[in-house]
Amino acid sequence: MVYACRQSFYAIRANDKDAQRHWVIFWLILSLSELLWSVFDPVASYLIPFYGGFKCAFLIQLGLFEGATQIYTTLVPVLSKGDEAFKAYEPILAEKAEQLKGVVSKYFDKVPRAKAD
Repeated sequence: MVYACRQSFYAIRANDKDAQRHWVIFWLILSLSELLWSVFDPVASYLIPFYGGFKCAFLIQLGLFEGATQIYTTLVPVLSKGDEAFKAYEPILAEKAEQLKGVVSKYFDKVPRAKAD
């Protein structure tokens, strides 16, 4: 993970569009993987021998061997359909986010603040 963070940082600083694309795809696929792992890890780690090793190899393959890009090109149709479905709910989610923002800001307005000396 440290390597991926470092390379992402360098890609942004160098303004290298290809490297930026590679690392954005990496973080997207990693996020989706983490979402799946949060559901399946308890069972998979119990049932699959060397599961941790496979997971580590998967992470290495994602970042160093263009694995994230390969998976991304396979998932583009699925992600596109999901994005279309999300757009239908986007106004509802935006409204709920604004409501939540109001509730949270009211809460923080009541929290006493430390005074600067």
